[in-house]
Amino acid sequence: MNVFPAAFFAAKQPLALIVFNPNAGQAEALQPELEAAASLWREAGWQVNLRPTRRAGDATVLAQEAAAAGYDFVAAAGGDGTVNEVVNGLVGTQTALAVLPCGTVNIWAREMGLSMEIPAAAAAFIAAERRQVDVGICRVLRKDAATGNTAEVKDTDVKNTDVKNTKNTKDGKKKRING
Repeated sequence: MNVFPAAFFAAKQPLALIVFNPNAGQAEALQPELEAAASLWREAGWQVNLRPTRRAGDATVLAQEAAAAGYDFVAAAGGDGTVNEVVNGLVGTQTALAVLPCGTVNIWAREMGLSMEIPAAAAAFIAAERRQVDVGICRVLRKDAATGNTAEVKDTDVKNTDVKNTKNTKDGKKKRING
């Protein structure tokens, strides 16, 4: 695993893209906080751009384009679906993932121990160590009435299929899960 300490970026001005889903659970109400996160990163010497998604698959394309253009980070600002799309655009690149949790449930961000407060999450990324991680593959075997899906996870030690299960969960139920 490659680890890039914060000092790695001290010699250059990091280039970051915030990809946000304006339709994610809380994204519209949190737009000022996304702007504040961008401002915080700019104050730390980063170059930051924001790009909205317009339809399914856009976050993957935007992440791929950012990686090809030499961005250091792509921040997924949305829910688990936005994180999934951005990850799919970054797999196999040197561009790092950051997550600003704006979704309804934010299971991946919670599992990673990220703050659910956008300013705190943004501040944490300034000093974070950049790490290369393995990506798991999830294959759906059959539908399950209670959870939406039953999945088999391959090529990874990941035991949690919650992110995939929430994809087919209705918003009302997601809000009950989130409290």
